[in-house]
Amino acid sequence: LGYYAMFDHLDLSGYYAEFFLHMGLVIICVGIPVGTLAERATVTFTVVCTLILAIFIYPVIAHMFWHENGRFSAMREKNLHFGCGVIDTA
Repeated sequence: LGYYAMFDHLDLSGYYAEFFLHMGLVIICVGIPVGTLAERATVTFTVVCTLILAIFIYPVIAHMFWHENGRFSAMREKNLHFGCGVIDTA
């Protein structure tokens, strides 16, 4: 946000909307494994797995599919995966 804070005239609503969208999606993605680990693992192990998923795994996969230069993105102009990229219809 530091770079964006320098420009007072910019509308940051899209930036914040995308941030909260991804926060909601990471909560859903983390909630599924946490529900599986409930009463089967220690709290420490569950927290460590949650942090690894939320900090390392989710951002990489989200970038691969949703960023315009991501490996599986359909927004790329060349080197598309299977010639067409992947479109998320959710």
